[in-house]
Amino acid sequence: MAALGVHYLYEEQPILEQAAATDPTSICSFCSRMKRGRLYAAARSANYNVLALGQHLDDLAETFIMAVFHNGRLRSMKAHYYIR
Repeated sequence: MAALGVHYLYEEQPILEQAAATDPTSICSFCSRMKRGRLYAAARSANYNVLALGQHLDDLAETFIMAVFHNGRLRSMKAHYYIR
């Protein structure tokens, strides 16, 4: 990464241990929120205003199916999030 001049940041957070301590109703949604929060915090600390995530069709399909069966709603991932 250094040879290419690419800034590299490594963040670590014990998400599974936090989930076990809080006993969420859905481990998938808890993990997703925690990961997204960690990414946003890292972007903010580096003064970035854009966070680009590489999602693929399987991610969108899985999110849609989870929303339908767990929440009874027809929805999926947002195409664009703002970092505030």
